[in-house]
Amino acid sequence: MGKTLFKNMLASYVDKKNRRWDEQFGPLEVYKFKDQSKWPTSSLVLDLTLSGMSTLSFESFQADLNDYLNGRIDAFLLKYTQIVLKGQSGTAIARLQNLIDAIAANDEKVLFSIDLLLEWF
Repeated sequence: MGKTLFKNMLASYVDKKNRRWDEQFGPLEVYKFKDQSKWPTSSLVLDLTLSGMSTLSFESFQADLNDYLNGRIDAFLLKYTQIVLKGQSGTAIARLQNLIDAIAANDEKVLFSIDLLLEWF
């Protein structure tokens, strides 16, 4: 319990584009250390929630994952306009590798914020 809340709070804490940082963390004890830490608003955040993927077959899971990752990569690129991919087409995994390369080329840090729902068969 609380895993998603913690994940979202951490993502908000480090996100460079979080314009509400003072409002969100001002009332908390951690705010006192804002200037002493390198973490606040230090990273780009790629948020992934993989709990809605189809698991009926490998092919349906692969198609869902490809579509979802491509959508999240597109949203990431709209949010962080300083990151430009060299190749915009291809599988989501190829685009994800291009994204990682582009982030490294810009000397940026990224938090991959991943939420999963485990299913037992």
